[in-house]
Amino acid sequence: MQLPDAFIGLNDLAVEGQFQWANNQPLGYFNWAIGQPGNPTGNEDVVVIQDNSTWKTVDKQAYKECIIEIPCLDIVQIKGPPSGSVFPLGETEIKYKITDDCGNTAYCSFKVIVSGGISLECPDDVTLDCEPGKDGATYTWSAPTLWSCCDDCPDGDPIAGFIYMGEYQGSHYYCSQQKYDWWTSQAISSSHGGHLVVMNSLGENQFLATMLLGTIAWIGLTDEQVEGQFGWVNNDPLGFTRWVPGQPDNGGFTNEDYGALHPDGYWSDELGQTKLEFIMEIPCESVIQISGPPPGSCFPVGTTVITYKATDGCGEMATCSFSVTVKDCCFLGPEIQCPDDYFGCPETSSDPNTTGWAMSWTPDGPCGKVVITWSDQIISQGNCWDKVIKRTWKAAFSLYPQLYNTCIQYIYLQDKEPPMIWDCPKDVTVAPGPDCSVKVGWAAPLPMDNCGNVYTTVTHQPGSTFYEGTTTVIYTFVDGCGNKTQCSFKVTVTTCCKAPAITCPPDYLGCPEESASPG
Repeated sequence: MQLPDAFIGLNDLAVEGQFQWANNQPLGYFNWAIGQPGNPTGNEDVVVIQDNSTWKTVDKQAYKECIIEIPCLDIVQIKGPPSGSVFPLGETEIKYKITDDCGNTAYCSFKVIVSGGISLECPDDVTLDCEPGKDGATYTWSAPTLWSCCDDCPDGDPIAGFIYMGEYQGSHYYCSQQKYDWWTSQAISSSHGGHLVVMNSLGENQFLATMLLGTIAWIGLTDEQVEGQFGWVNNDPLGFTRWVPGQPDNGGFTNEDYGALHPDGYWSDELGQTKLEFIMEIPCESVIQISGPPPGSCFPVGTTVITYKATDGCGEMATCSFSVTVKDCCFLGPEIQCPDDYFGCPETSSDPNTTGWAMSWTPDGPCGKVVITWSDQIISQGNCWDKVIKRTWKAAFSLYPQLYNTCIQYIYLQDKEPPMIWDCPKDVTVAPGPDCSVKVGWAAPLPMDNCGNVYTTVTHQPGSTFYEGTTTVIYTFVDGCGNKTQCSFKVTVTTCCKAPAITCPPDYLGCPEESASPG
């Protein structure tokens, strides 16, 4: 190559993370550089070979040299299943036809002989009684037993986000490229069919410690269940330990309940929320539950199927299933929901057709029909026939009346609202008549009440006579329960224009010759 790297025919353009050759040949060999394949930009979907022979991913828009392969021979498989298939027990012939550019042909064949095989044995089907106080039953079992004739453990497949560390005594090991807390690390490991690494020997411990490159990493060791009693996540016995002197120390006063491996091969306990790299262990022979709840779960009434899948180091797979059946439950009362509290007038009926019915969504079944009843208790009563009723609703099974649930509804038959008034007259100003009075009329206001009749009183009726000055007209409305409201307006009669008043002097008595002038 003239440049440090060049394109080869490997890519994951079709499905992110699933690399394949441009001619669709299976990916039987790979030589990734450390930390590869990676995709930090989201567009590194094609592969180059570097001058040190290792591979790495690059952006598909990059400009590189390329290596072109032009086959001189046409090789076609003409018999047997394709490479990568699962072969049955016995002998299977694979045959190829080879044609060169001159039209010459040749044939070759080989046989795949499978002896033994793989088997997975699940627990037997089980039928359980419904447990008192639960809408189902709890069941725990051990994982199925795997048997395989394969002793191989080939190199592990690349996993995005991990660096492949190698194989040791029947397990593949991967180091995460990002840091996580302990619980997330274990969850990610489980999602890939493995677990945080379990150290069973000094050799395994040192094999992994030498690859940590100066950092520490989570391992599958914890005492979160019982303080001071450390155990492995896969329940293997703790037969080998390699604690740093003085460890584990629980941080002196904190909850350091989770183990970590140091590059020198020693362990320490750490806080679970600390973000560290982690080592994932995936056994070459794996048994994974692929359907149904985990052991120890509460199973609902009916039948639930549990399925496991096993894979050995030769890539052979097997599955097995068993069922957990829980009989119908008659230990819990039917559910019930009360109607909303009801607010009505004193003389309103308290019949549920008016105040609302309770409801239950529990179906009729082996426990019998769901029967809904109620009982009333008057908790207060006052004038005007008002009262407050506490109604207890009950839902019970007809065959098991001792199994029931209740709820409470309150019914308020009270009138606390005063009448409402429509169209209260506005203030009126009028001029008086010649006799300084005037009759004034108006449209009476309209009372409305939520519970019935209203009694009206007024200080002046429409058409009453009013005199000079301002008079307040007041309407008072009272309902049957004594709730009262008022409405008022003013009638103003303007100044009256009367003849001036005069007072004569007293009669005058004088002589005939005196003057009659007022002076």
